[in-house]
Amino acid sequence: TCLTMHVVTRPLGLTERYFLRMRGERGCADPFLIVSVDGTSTTPISDADVCAAWAALRLRHPLLAARIIPTKPGYEFAYAPPTTAAHALRQVRAQLEFANVGKDRLEGAADSLRARWGGVDPSETIDLRDSTCTVAWYASGEGKYLLGLQASHTVADAFGLLGLARQLLELLSAQGAAEREILQHVASPRSMAHTLEEIIPGPEQSSEEDQETSRRVYDKLMAPSQRVSHESLGSDQFVDMH
Repeated sequence: TCLTMHVVTRPLGLTERYFLRMRGERGCADPFLIVSVDGTSTTPISDADVCAAWAALRLRHPLLAARIIPTKPGYEFAYAPPTTAAHALRQVRAQLEFANVGKDRLEGAADSLRARWGGVDPSETIDLRDSTCTVAWYASGEGKYLLGLQASHTVADAFGLLGLARQLLELLSAQGAAEREILQHVASPRSMAHTLEEIIPGPEQSSEEDQETSRRVYDKLMAPSQRVSHESLGSDQFVDMH
């Protein structure tokens, strides 16, 4: 029996290459998010629950499960889709950090995580050859938790991390939802998101009518900054500086 090793790849887009260069060797530009989670009114959230929810998110957004590899033309994302639910759960372990910090110590844990991810220690840098993001989940033991998300800017900005945190918490709040989604995704082929340039077409790809509308809107928006008052010109007339 021959096992086919299926790996999905795509080149980095222009914006992604820019963020990769800006990031630097130490990853100092990697955005991160830290959120306090109050689960006192719900059933306890286990490490296994978090693993399942993150595995579902990786299948929902394959760039979270990708790594960046060098090629002759430049760099590419490489993503190996899991073939089974068990495989999907095994894959997430390297990205997750769990800790039980004890009673009344979540605030200190948040400060520690902020110092780690916001500093310049190379040991805390995401190694893009292996992963594009990392997740921290700390429990107090009394229904309160701390969620930390850190990602390379090539796959998520600060606003994107807020969306990921919301989706993760939604999956954790619905019992069995993550497991059902994993089963659904592994049964269908997965592909990575398109580049930003493909998602948002350039102005040259718009119709002439849309371009003309855009020019009118732009002129109206910029009109205040394109006028020079008569006081500065020594004239009774306003002059449009086009």
